[in-house]
Amino acid sequence: MSNPIRLLELSGSPYAIGYAHGQAYADEIALLTEERMRLSSDPFWTGGRAVTHADVVAAGEACLAHHRAFSPALMEEIQGLADATGLGVNELVVMNGFTDFVDIMANPAAFAADTGEIGDGDGGGCTAFVVDPSYSGSGAGFIGQTWDMHTTATPHVLMLRITPDDGPALMTFTITGCVGMIGMNEHGVAVGINNLLGRDGRPGVHWPFVVRAM
Repeated sequence: MSNPIRLLELSGSPYAIGYAHGQAYADEIALLTEERMRLSSDPFWTGGRAVTHADVVAAGEACLAHHRAFSPALMEEIQGLADATGLGVNELVVMNGFTDFVDIMANPAAFAADTGEIGDGDGGGCTAFVVDPSYSGSGAGFIGQTWDMHTTATPHVLMLRITPDDGPALMTFTITGCVGMIGMNEHGVAVGINNLLGRDGRPGVHWPFVVRAM
């Protein structure tokens, strides 16, 4: 493989994990966050709906209380990322949950905005498979997934091996600045996820936080 996926090993408290992650890839995280803030108002990702940067910021802020209530520990990790990179917590939460977040932007009922014409924008989605052990020649089960995403995210792909002070160790496929996307913990619990664009999205908890909380 000419370009192997990078591996970053992290350990400690949630804040320490986030801070070390941010220190390691501060410039990349800033670039990716800026890109995803921009794409959050792109009609391709908003179901064709016309929204503004101010709409994106407001919708992001509406999600913060949900994340803090759901996982204070992961929000400490985000705070560590923010302190290491100089980025805002709101921006980082939007960047982490981009494919959930744009479902909010696609929903005309989510907030007041000049919607314009709703077109045929479609953010696409991934493909996954599961092989039951009873159908496997080796007797082992398998889970696999493609990661279909905007091409500007590809250079930021990363594997994280995390050993937290409190909780199971895990390895996750992710991107710089994101708490986790696809992976498995030390107990053999594996998780992947596909995105389907909806127009009933509302402020809440983005899926990468749910994945990490597992």
